[in-house]
Amino acid sequence: MSLMISAVRKFCKGNCSAVIVRMKAIGLNFADVYRRKGNYHLVGDPPFILGYEGAGVIEGEDVHHVKTAGGVGQLLKQMIRMKGGLVIGLTSSNDKAAVAQKMGAEHVFLYGLDWVESIKDVTGGKGVDVVYESVGQTLMDSFRATKTGGTVVFFGMAGGEPEKIDPRMLMDTSKALGGDLWNVLTRRTAELFQWILSGEIHIKEPTLFSLENGAGVHRLLESRKSSGKLFINTVTNHEGFPF
Repeated sequence: MSLMISAVRKFCKGNCSAVIVRMKAIGLNFADVYRRKGNYHLVGDPPFILGYEGAGVIEGEDVHHVKTAGGVGQLLKQMIRMKGGLVIGLTSSNDKAAVAQKMGAEHVFLYGLDWVESIKDVTGGKGVDVVYESVGQTLMDSFRATKTGGTVVFFGMAGGEPEKIDPRMLMDTSKALGGDLWNVLTRRTAELFQWILSGEIHIKEPTLFSLENGAGVHRLLESRKSSGKLFINTVTNHEGFPF
């Protein structure tokens, strides 16, 4: 940390607004995996510094610098239920399906089955109004599961690169493709935190790992065996590996 402080002071030459934040906990997201692989929101030339989310203390001040959130899927399910919507979940295992139902999904289907037809069945053949797509490889299936005039919101590619979208398909079906949720969530952070504090939205206890096992946490996330939020804790040796 002292080397980092010296480097920042040398770079700023005493007249910039940079601060040093001593990390206490680091949130791991698929965005970190994409960045490590070099295919996500990269500006400039490598090497790139990993990390999008953390919580800590500004050096020299009694101020907390916090950027934290639960698993996006778990938050979305509860938010949709709060607005009176029907939630249909899609996941990779029966264990994760149980978590999805606990978080408010009325129906949960598995990737290995014909989930598009299952969605059509429970929606009277119409399809859903909106799909929140974070797998990537299932993007075209998500469009098939969406009703005419519906929307697919693409916000991740945990399962691999998505197919390219032909704009003529969007025109022919009157369907829309939306982008990342980031800009919406950052504008509504206060409302989200209020829901959490009031108990309207529940966040599953995060799984903690030590900093020296950061590579192992990336492998766990990519294995798709984890659920909920993963944290790298810089002040504890507690481990949460399930295997």
